[in-house]
Amino acid sequence: MKYLFAFGLIMVFLNGCSLTEQQKLNYDSGQVYPANTLPAALADKYQAMLDKCTANGMPGITFLIDSPAGFWAGASGYADVESQSLVSKTSRMKIGSCTKIYMAVLFIKMAEAGLIGMNDMISNYLEPEILDNIANTRDATILQLLNHTSGIPDYLHDILAGPFDIFNNMTGGGTIREKLKLIYGIPATSVSGTQYSYSNSGYLLLGLIAEKIYAAPIHIILQNEIFQPLGLNFTTFDSVGADPAGLTKGYFSYYLDKTIYDISDLHFYTPDGAIIATTFDVLTFIKSIFTPTFITPTQFNDMTSSGILTESPTEPEVSSLYGMGVVETTENGRIYLHHTGGTFGFTYIYCYFPVENTYIVLGVNN
Repeated sequence: MKYLFAFGLIMVFLNGCSLTEQQKLNYDSGQVYPANTLPAALADKYQAMLDKCTANGMPGITFLIDSPAGFWAGASGYADVESQSLVSKTSRMKIGSCTKIYMAVLFIKMAEAGLIGMNDMISNYLEPEILDNIANTRDATILQLLNHTSGIPDYLHDILAGPFDIFNNMTGGGTIREKLKLIYGIPATSVSGTQYSYSNSGYLLLGLIAEKIYAAPIHIILQNEIFQPLGLNFTTFDSVGADPAGLTKGYFSYYLDKTIYDISDLHFYTPDGAIIATTFDVLTFIKSIFTPTFITPTQFNDMTSSGILTESPTEPEVSSLYGMGVVETTENGRIYLHHTGGTFGFTYIYCYFPVENTYIVLGVNN
């Protein structure tokens, strides 16, 4: 299995009018980033790369790299195409499934506090309706939800058929239980613990378990247990109400033609992919995990090794292991930790190369 870091390029039709600066909107989150310390030649190279992406059709892109050579953050393109308002390096974007590592760390901390055990049966925490209607919920463990070996079907990829079906079912955001009902009566993909099969449904169930233990909504739990302790003041959970400052518009092309559509009104409220953040807040979080400082070295080792190794059938030099909310890939002997995220109007990725001690975070609003 190979994770391809590719983003579709969509040509943007602008109306051609020249807007005044007064008509343009500010999409700066207000976060103070570190000074750029990367050598000028490298910084220029990265900025040119971003500009090429937006020239070829990406609405907007925000990017940072943190390495022994220095730190650099930049951006290119539009946060709001209609008003031609520029994306800022401090703009917020929706990070999609990159949310899963935050959920994994929450459960690592819960296990540390004695609230759960990684090998606990999830049936100990779920109500009869879930157990009676969702395959493998009487057999799977918490760890198997985290590393996608539960065999529980994925409501997004196993049930919903493409973007139109997703929009038809999810335009109201969808609660955890509403989404789980999509897999009622659907057969398991495998016996629990025997195969890797990516399942967003597993992270919905993790959300229910956390909410039962803490007697609070998942967005409050993450705020109290993860965001606040790490000082992630520019990280939020998508929820009903006003969007946070600096959140860009999100775009989509229905027909892969030259027209893009603003789908910013579509929301994703569940713990399989609902976090909104700046690139620097994402960097702060993943550095605290991969260093590690927020979790112990033993917990980090368990996080990155507790899974089933899969190899590419066409590229024998590539193998990947999905641990707890993070993928460890080996390609031609080079190891990197990463995850991608895709949600309504946004694509996201983080990468960490341990040998080079280099971090990359990138978000695109399409």
